[in-house]
Amino acid sequence: GLKKKYISEFGEKVDRASSLIERLEERPRNRQLIDETFRFAHSLKGSAGTFGFPALSRLGAEVEDVLAAVRAGRIGVTGPLCDLLHDWVATLDDVSRKLASGTFDEPAELEVVNRLRAAAQPQPQTAPPADLAPPEPPSAGGRDLFARLGFGPTPPTAPVGPVGPCGPDGPAGPD
Repeated sequence: GLKKKYISEFGEKVDRASSLIERLEERPRNRQLIDETFRFAHSLKGSAGTFGFPALSRLGAEVEDVLAAVRAGRIGVTGPLCDLLHDWVATLDDVSRKLASGTFDEPAELEVVNRLRAAAQPQPQTAPPADLAPPEPPSAGGRDLFARLGFGPTPPTAPVGPVGPCGPDGPAGPD
């Protein structure tokens, strides 16, 4: 039926995911590409859930959370994050093949799910890409936040942290 057709065609979704991640590696600050990848993960989550594949739906949900954090500027698209996203694609492929063959025995947690959850958490030692999350204006509360994050008693006047994988020239342009 429809469930078998969905899983038999899942390889196309795996190929699309792989292509999106490869493009993200090349253009880690491209907002349009980040949004497109987020929408893909959101769609994957919903369609897999609709067709009764909770493991695939959970994988989509976890990447959706990671990309939501990227969109909000809480984390950046870095080499390690791209490596994790490639692991996610490999896990999607493995799970879908096992589901198609009837050999998938869903564990309580997939290893990559835990790593994705950790990646969605902001890393205090790295600054978000400036073009994804404009800084909030300083306020009395903001000064306390900067102190808690280790920037001292006042907000920094220049960008702090690494420039990211796209280098000091700024974000990559659209396709």
